[in-house]
Amino acid sequence: MSTHTIALVSDLMFSSKITATANSVGATVVVVRTLEQLENELTSNPATTVMIDLEATAADPIQAIAYCLIAQPKPRIIAFGPHVNVDLLAKAKQAGADDVMPRGAFTTNLQQLLVATPTH
Repeated sequence: MSTHTIALVSDLMFSSKITATANSVGATVVVVRTLEQLENELTSNPATTVMIDLEATAADPIQAIAYCLIAQPKPRIIAFGPHVNVDLLAKAKQAGADDVMPRGAFTTNLQQLLVATPTH
């Protein structure tokens, strides 16, 4: 099964890091910045994984999680954010993200996350 990943990220430097890492492992990542772009991409090219930056400024990340939960087929939802914002990480988990992690853990595990085949 081929994987297709969408990353909802506002930070240009961080989105470049995700794209460069994806290229290095042969993965496909489409970076979106708004909820509308996420919805359009999920509709036109369903993703196996959606990575959501909880600090995304151009979209409500919790609303993005909710949208991904109703997408068909449902992608694996990986949310990440600052380790000091425990409340935001907890909100993402409560909203239904499959995996929630601090930004440092996300960065450390990015290669594996990009090549992993979702289990659902």
